[in-house]
Amino acid sequence: MMWLSFAPVLTETSSFYDLSEEMIDYLSVVFMVSYPIIAIPCAYYIEQQGIQSSLRLSAVLNLLGACLRYASTSNHSYATMLTGQSVVALAQGWTLGIPPLISSTYFPKSEVGLATGLSVLAMQIGPGIPYFSAHFFFAENAEEDGEGLQFYMLVQMVLTGVVVLLVICTTPYTCPPVGVGGGDKPKGGLRAFSMAVVTALNPKKTSPSFLLLALAYGVITGSLISYSTLMSELLPNLSETDLSMIGTVLIGGGFPGAVLAGFFCDKTKSCKNVTLLLTTVGAAALLAITFAPQNHQNLYIMIGFSGICGFCLTGCFSSGFEWAVELTYPAVAESTLGTILQATSNVGGMVLVLAMPSIVNLLSSTGGNLVIVGFLGAGVVLCLFISGEQKRNFNRR
Repeated sequence: MMWLSFAPVLTETSSFYDLSEEMIDYLSVVFMVSYPIIAIPCAYYIEQQGIQSSLRLSAVLNLLGACLRYASTSNHSYATMLTGQSVVALAQGWTLGIPPLISSTYFPKSEVGLATGLSVLAMQIGPGIPYFSAHFFFAENAEEDGEGLQFYMLVQMVLTGVVVLLVICTTPYTCPPVGVGGGDKPKGGLRAFSMAVVTALNPKKTSPSFLLLALAYGVITGSLISYSTLMSELLPNLSETDLSMIGTVLIGGGFPGAVLAGFFCDKTKSCKNVTLLLTTVGAAALLAITFAPQNHQNLYIMIGFSGICGFCLTGCFSSGFEWAVELTYPAVAESTLGTILQATSNVGGMVLVLAMPSIVNLLSSTGGNLVIVGFLGAGVVLCLFISGEQKRNFNRR
């Protein structure tokens, strides 16, 4: 929710802080920049302190960042807003890579893929809220009086407070060992854990295909992250209300996609084929959006293709997680895999977000869309060269 807060209301926010829209985009970019930096320490904390402590710490930091964001609206302070966003970005370090660990810890073997999908679904609900709700907070004079943005930040602060209560009350301290487990927990402190992450990237130690999968995962999911962040720049001829509807469906389409991708990985025992199919169809849908006339008359056509795109590309988060576990089992712990994959995802998204203004200026918005489609095509090609072996499923049998 906090990551994409400003993407649907880019114009209003830039006017409120009297800054360029590119400066407002940095409020989203800070999430992508921070995660690769904090990923290893946060993953180490998860391994040492457990899921409950990690989620509680993340929720509290999220609330602190939300309070700073709201405080920034009282004096139009971009510095305070950026600080608040940075705190929230820090909080994500304990949540983004945790889905595979939650799945293997809380769920039986036959439901691990589905459970990962549910975890990814939960993480997608937040980004969907701003696209659905943002335009309700801004009246015609919101750019002048700032009341819309103030109330918008207040509501998000209250919601993060509710999340803190839910995490404290519902996350169990321990649970039965019903999952499958990945690798042994690294011992010897943060340095040893960091070496375990590096080892996971060594083809001779885990799987020759895992490094390729990490790259493909970053390219595919980074494309979705950048498109969600830069929709107003990539579809410049649509109104903010229309963009809000498209963004809502794009992210909302990912809800069933995340769950069903995990479900089909469980049923077909072929994460590779699931990922290839989802990426190919998602790229085709984005290509259709690119060449659809950008006007209100064609809005529902674009909404339909956005739903397909979101369904497929969000599903790749789930199938990618599961594929990584299958390739590296039992050498690498799930939290380590999640850390590596989410880091590549954020790097991929960051590269596209930072480069896109120059690409759009050079090639037009259509060219920017085609670059993202090209990234997805590259992801498909990479997946073709990755092994489809199922070490974890073979071990079960």
